[in-house]
Amino acid sequence: MRFTAHAHGQLERARDQLVEQYLHGDPNVVGVGLGFRLRRGSWQEEPVVTVLVEKKRPKALISRRRLLPDTVTIDGVRWGVDVVEAGPAPTLGAGLVAPDGTTTLAGPIDAAFRPPRQGCGISNQVTGNVTATYGATVIDLTDNAPAMLTAAHAVGRSNQAKAGESIIQPGFAANAGTQPIGTLKRYVPLQDGTEVDAALAGFASGIGNTTAVANDLMPEISPTHPAVGMTIAGNNYGFCYLTVAETTRTQLNFKFPNATSASNCTKAPTVGMKLEKVGRTSAYSSGTVMSIGNTIKVDAGSPVGQITIKNVIFVPFFSLLGDSGSIACEGGDGKTYPDFGLIPCPLLGTIGSYYGFDLTSENALADQLRDSYLMQSPVGRLLIQGTYMNSQMVKDRLAGKTPTTEEQYYAQQFHTRYRDFIANVITDPTSTATVTEQHLRDTVFIMDGLSQSVLTAEEAKAAWTMYDQVLVKMLGMNRTQMIAFMNNDALAQQVYTALKAVPTVDMTPSAPFE
Repeated sequence: MRFTAHAHGQLERARDQLVEQYLHGDPNVVGVGLGFRLRRGSWQEEPVVTVLVEKKRPKALISRRRLLPDTVTIDGVRWGVDVVEAGPAPTLGAGLVAPDGTTTLAGPIDAAFRPPRQGCGISNQVTGNVTATYGATVIDLTDNAPAMLTAAHAVGRSNQAKAGESIIQPGFAANAGTQPIGTLKRYVPLQDGTEVDAALAGFASGIGNTTAVANDLMPEISPTHPAVGMTIAGNNYGFCYLTVAETTRTQLNFKFPNATSASNCTKAPTVGMKLEKVGRTSAYSSGTVMSIGNTIKVDAGSPVGQITIKNVIFVPFFSLLGDSGSIACEGGDGKTYPDFGLIPCPLLGTIGSYYGFDLTSENALADQLRDSYLMQSPVGRLLIQGTYMNSQMVKDRLAGKTPTTEEQYYAQQFHTRYRDFIANVITDPTSTATVTEQHLRDTVFIMDGLSQSVLTAEEAKAAWTMYDQVLVKMLGMNRTQMIAFMNNDALAQQVYTALKAVPTVDMTPSAPFE
């Protein structure tokens, strides 16, 4: 979706007005950009200013001083304001720290590529532990030599790096042997108001170079597969912020090897554009541009501190720590999300302790449930999202309660009854076991007990809605059929609407659902 020149100019002025009023004065506001009104999963033909906030709250709970306006008037014309919940403020510290042996990474690209390929892991050897992504092979126009492109914050050490520092691959997070492949040439310093976070490094003798992508996960950058942005910031919800590829190209003075006289191999971002990238940690992912032209505030690390970055692209559910530097190109389906399971299930220990039996040993099984079952459908991904985003609320609530002896007895009985059955279904993709009437009756019994003990009235209502909309309709289905049933955007919208209506449940919206 594209803005007219008139609308674009006026929206930029409206954005700048809100940046001045709220970005630095309200800790809940993390960015302001340009977008289109989004209702029930569909973009409307209404250009708006989008305000990205850490948490969207009811108006009644916000002081008048911090209440965001519904509209902004520019030259007598009113422009709507759309408030979007984007989770915690983004940080430039998106390089992955070397693992300590206890963290399981999602689909990392840790191979030693010679020559290095777009999407693999790299590090500045001086940092000692941070790994980011090799963005692309480019041609440095200052000397017409091939060079490596990546994010400045990843290899520039918060403006402390010096030309000549060694760049290594696959990087510290690979937990394996890593070797120098070149040296840092230059970078755009991180400073307030910048539009670029990028660096170039030269190749060491004998390393060679290629425009190919790691593991051939997507086509190389070309006029028909143009670069749109570079991943530079994110948060633990997987929300991604990218600088504009063409701005990066001109400010750092390089070209893409496949550029022609008619094309720089770049394309301007638009709202609703589908992007795809290959990052060191997430491997392949595809997302949808939600807003452009954002001014965001980020923590650039010591000694730089907090700065604003302008003209930023915002894409929900698109990146993981360690993807910084990855180049996003136009393409993909817009809904191939990274695996957000970088940490153990946050609720196993809490729930097991509450009911008096061990669940922490089931983390490997929980990972398989998440990765091989729930991640395969939009409904499942919503349930993953809800689990991680509301884990602290569950922990806090159970910490103030004590279960009855009867509650503990039934919890342990159901765990014993269903543990092996569920494990077999989760671990066997060809399982023919089906949902039975007894399974539904037991679910009703469990939900009745939870409704009387730990759930609020609104939470219980949402749970019963999902039971009616999802579980009941799975009667007689096997694993494959259940995944196919949940692979439905309309059903995901119903589940999202039910959960979003619950005041105590936090569900950060993404383009497909709000």
